[in-house]
Amino acid sequence: MNAVLKLEAKYNKIANEKMMECLKKCNQDVFEKDMGLYFNSIAGTFEHALALGAHICGRYTSKELDGRLIESIMDCDAHMQLKSGYKTMEKMFEYRSKVDEFMIAFIENKSDFTQIETLEFPGVKFEKPTYQIILSFFTHEVHHRGQIAAALDMLKIENDFNGMLII
Repeated sequence: MNAVLKLEAKYNKIANEKMMECLKKCNQDVFEKDMGLYFNSIAGTFEHALALGAHICGRYTSKELDGRLIESIMDCDAHMQLKSGYKTMEKMFEYRSKVDEFMIAFIENKSDFTQIETLEFPGVKFEKPTYQIILSFFTHEVHHRGQIAAALDMLKIENDFNGMLII
């Protein structure tokens, strides 16, 4: 299981880096344009995925890793939207990279992913093994990268940030 989680974490980081390179072709107005997505814009979708990532990583900051930066950005609302200070492309890209790096370090420093944990969001509570929570997080990331790719397609902005086999 550790090898699978490490692969997922590395792929997630690479895919997010490639996505951010594509998004750098956009200005802030395009980034925030309502594209009809669940979170309206590319920015809203990116922000939601980032906030959930910070929230998941924040669960593990009391462990041996230094999670002060994660704790500082995980202050988000019930819909996993960030508070106002982090909404520029530059800041969100910076924090996305930090969340991805933290997740890799966490996985590389943990040996047992079978422990049952409780994960709560407003109105729902899950009791699952750590590996299932982390795999669900990575699936969530893929889902939202797909939404962002579709929005970029609609904007005629070339994008390709798939490819686990390149790792």
